[in-house]
Amino acid sequence: MASPHGIGERLNNGSEYLLAFHTGPGVHRLDAETHARIQAVIRSHFARSTIIMIAHRLDSLVDFDRVAVLEGGKVVEYDSPTTLLADSNSAFARLYRGEGRDL
Repeated sequence: MASPHGIGERLNNGSEYLLAFHTGPGVHRLDAETHARIQAVIRSHFARSTIIMIAHRLDSLVDFDRVAVLEGGKVVEYDSPTTLLADSNSAFARLYRGEGRDL
């Protein structure tokens, strides 16, 4: 199976694989240009893949199909970012606006 930058080339067509992309604990300190480049790579090279992202910058998630918001280890919301942002009472909307620091 061919994949970006040779990732998973030894796997056959029936195989599945998991790629964990970790930028380290300082990810929230990335400058805007580096952050944009990382997001572009994720979207271009993994366009046909399921992406599970834990985001420090919530704007990274607004074009995703679905967002899950967890509180205390439990899912409190699960919907499209557009739907969640349209509801001013949603936990995701509050976090996005910077008002949900306690979640």
